[in-house]
Amino acid sequence: MSTPLLNPTDIYFAYLGQHHVLLDLDTETRIRATITATDWDEPRTGRDFNNWAVIALIEAENAEDYRLRETYIGLAEQYLEVGSEDYPLCLAHHLMVQLILEQLIGNPSEKLTWACYRIPTLKLQLLM
Repeated sequence: MSTPLLNPTDIYFAYLGQHHVLLDLDTETRIRATITATDWDEPRTGRDFNNWAVIALIEAENAEDYRLRETYIGLAEQYLEVGSEDYPLCLAHHLMVQLILEQLIGNPSEKLTWACYRIPTLKLQLLM
């Protein structure tokens, strides 16, 4: 894996700003600490994989090309699946993403392509 092109902190807080999410100082400080503690170069823990997935989902929402969106959603699903083994929040996010895509599409074999092509943005707001 490689570190995101932009700083994950910038990506995450830009996303929150775009959606007009206001955080108290304590919450913002905790989120920044979590992002800083994440191993972006070689994720090892469920939390690392969860945070990678959150960034991938944000990038998917921001992608204009449906193929790129599909790639990011696929990566997020992979990160969440791996992280689910030892991090309950990752498991919850993985199930939530699966359920949302299943509801949107119905046919699991076509879910990524359909979701990425037909839906301009996926509003998957997952907190780290």
